[in-house]
Amino acid sequence: MKYHFITDQGIDFLTQEDADRLAGEDADYHQRDLYDVIERGEFPSWTLKVQIMPFEDAKTYRFNPFDLTKVWPHRDYP
Repeated sequence: MKYHFITDQGIDFLTQEDADRLAGEDADYHQRDLYDVIERGEFPSWTLKVQIMPFEDAKTYRFNPFDLTKVWPHRDYP
């Protein structure tokens, strides 16, 4: 069984330049941002999706299904 937590807020990224600047200016930027949005009543949420592989399939699957760095193909296990 694989669990996937998908953010409902969308994904936003920092450029490398911005990340480097923030690391020097405000190392707690992300923690503060989370605190601030919760304080405003904008609670973060996630959608949970689960992939289920029958135990018997794990023995012969083309890669180790217990390898946490792998994502099971959704065509095999939606």
